[in-house]
Amino acid sequence: MPIPIPIPLSTGISYRKTIISPLITRDLVKIVTLDIYNDMIEQAQNLRAINTEPLNRAACVLARIVIEDTLKKLCYDNGIALSSDKASVANDELKKKKIITKEQWRLNQVWLDIGNKAAHPETQQEDGFSSITEEKIDDMINSIKQFAKENL
Repeated sequence: MPIPIPIPLSTGISYRKTIISPLITRDLVKIVTLDIYNDMIEQAQNLRAINTEPLNRAACVLARIVIEDTLKKLCYDNGIALSSDKASVANDELKKKKIITKEQWRLNQVWLDIGNKAAHPETQQEDGFSSITEEKIDDMINSIKQFAKENL
């Protein structure tokens, strides 16, 4: 059994403020963030269940918000300064720093592209949102949910 070492009260308070408090705050932020992400993903899944084109678009936009925010938070957590607010820039930086694999980077880019097609239908050509299959939308939602869960 380890021998307890007395810590002066003033040192304990300082330790609590400088070490323990930020850790608790960081964990609390992660818990709240994951809860919000889970709600957004659940909303996306509920919209997909109705299976109409406008609601499928909305589901993809919700999922895109989750992946965009996850990528940016990963950059922040790893001390990566971003030159732009674009999620694709965050994705590129994470790949460059080897925080995510090349395969994950490609997958993230596909999900960002689908989310963009869903959010901006007026800018799309013949390969717009209508070319996205229902299976691909479901894969997108499930993959983003897993990616956020693993990386926050």
